[in-house]
Amino acid sequence: MMALVTRYKLKKPGIIKIIILIVLLAVGLVGMNIYRWFFKPNVFLKGQSFEYLYIPSGAVFEDVLQLLTYQGWLQNETSFAAVARMVDYDKFVKAGRYKILDGIDNFQLVTMLRSGNQSPVQFTFNNIRTLSQLAGIVSHKIEADSTDVAAVFAHDSLINSFGFEPETLPALFIPNTYEFFWNTSALQWINRM
Repeated sequence: MMALVTRYKLKKPGIIKIIILIVLLAVGLVGMNIYRWFFKPNVFLKGQSFEYLYIPSGAVFEDVLQLLTYQGWLQNETSFAAVARMVDYDKFVKAGRYKILDGIDNFQLVTMLRSGNQSPVQFTFNNIRTLSQLAGIVSHKIEADSTDVAAVFAHDSLINSFGFEPETLPALFIPNTYEFFWNTSALQWINRM
């Protein structure tokens, strides 16, 4: 009986070492996969050095994932979604125009999108004869469409608050090059002008 107890005591430390080794190996493999999800390049732009991603106002995370998948820019959509959920980007989607660089990893992409680090758009206008022409030019550069911009032009109390009348409103718009964020609304645009 004593030999049986002694034999069991000798084998017990070996079993514990094996269990610890298996646990450490499993933790290492999980850690390596998480590291790859975060830091392995996951954006491939088919020969382009950069592209622009336009996220519309009111978009949710599934919309962003669909936009990236539709463009074919993500090599692994599952790892992008996992990283985005780990850092709560899925709850904080921000609209805008984002410059996506070829070869960036999920962490860089999610950090840029979550922080709202947009690339502004520049537009120039000159030789514009009517406000409807201006509305068309503006709507090609910002998220607001031409009807929204034209509606702002027709808002008399807003125009009066700037010190203009409907007839003198074109004097507000000085031909030049302007820089705005893509998700600027028509009202935000005219307030800045």
